[in-house]
Amino acid sequence: MLWYILLVTIMHRHTLAQSVHYRVEHEFEVVSLQDSRKGRWTVIGDFYGDPDAAVIDQQEQWVVMVGYGLIIYYLREPFLPYKYDLHNNQWVEMFRNPKDIWWIEAVHQVSEDEVKLSVDPNSEQAGHYLLNMQNLSVSPI
Repeated sequence: MLWYILLVTIMHRHTLAQSVHYRVEHEFEVVSLQDSRKGRWTVIGDFYGDPDAAVIDQQEQWVVMVGYGLIIYYLREPFLPYKYDLHNNQWVEMFRNPKDIWWIEAVHQVSEDEVKLSVDPNSEQAGHYLLNMQNLSVSPI
């Protein structure tokens, strides 16, 4: 019975993104970051309905996770674990307020400072957008 519980737990972890030094995985709604250099895991996000996608910056400066809104997690010390309703300089949340929800289905880095967001085609915000990682401005494509 114990091996079955362990197997079920392992089967629910899914890799969302991977780079040279980092791996982003989720188990149900919780997103975790593994730093392969230090062997540590840190919770970096939590999404209602599970995350849909993530991208790790080519320079390994940040991770963008999407699903019910988006979370930008900056890859720098002290690698604080994510917590709801906590504002700090380790992460930024966008489009996760119940009055301004974006259901984002995909994210891709298109340049050093921009990522492309693909929003649910059946939503009010349906379409593709560019997110500027320097000033966090969003513009339709």
